[in-house]
Amino acid sequence: MGCYMLSFFTTFLTMPFAGGNGEGDPSTAPIFLVGFLVPFIIFGAIFVGGALFIIYGLIGAFQTFQGKDFRYIIIGNRLANYLQKKS
Repeated sequence: MGCYMLSFFTTFLTMPFAGGNGEGDPSTAPIFLVGFLVPFIIFGAIFVGGALFIIYGLIGAFQTFQGKDFRYIIIGNRLANYLQKKS
């Protein structure tokens, strides 16, 4: 969300280059367009990433509900090693 907020406020910094009265330099239009689209792209990535996390969690829940072992990709092995050292 920090990246989204940074990109959102960066959009406002690119607005003076757009030339609001139609007399702006046409060569700055791509800069404004990129500055305007970046927050939407980042928000879309956050939305898709969040949906993927939820789906992955549901897959893990269904597998454990069926009695199968499930380990998360990043923390699964670390947690197993940590618990073995404790006992």
